[in-house]
Amino acid sequence: MKLFSAAALLIMTVACDSQTSQPAPEPTSAALPEWEVDPTWPRTLPNDWILGDIRGLFVDESDHLWVVPMPSSVTRQEIGAAQDPPIADCCFPAPPVPELDPEGNVLQAWGGMGGATRRRVAGFPSWC
Repeated sequence: MKLFSAAALLIMTVACDSQTSQPAPEPTSAALPEWEVDPTWPRTLPNDWILGDIRGLFVDESDHLWVVPMPSSVTRQEIGAAQDPPIADCCFPAPPVPELDPEGNVLQAWGGMGGATRRRVAGFPSWC
């Protein structure tokens, strides 16, 4: 048993000593991007629209942002003007897919309650 223990210790020592360690790579000096919030973007949405939680974003080749919100994430109180009868002066849920330009203006929007249409937009991902 002592011979086995001595042999095992010798093998482990040789195995651990024979491994060459690699030096850690030098950290790069490239600066990481810094992000900041622009509270003025996007601009106020038309028609008293509000977006719910966002489930998808896509930027096309024209730098237009396509937003896919979750209409079910807004509460009845948040879309009070859309209730029948209205319970507030504001707001309405935004259409399911609004397109915004780089300045934050809504260019178009499509889809809607009770018969959302599916359109294929060149360059737009198929997951939406």
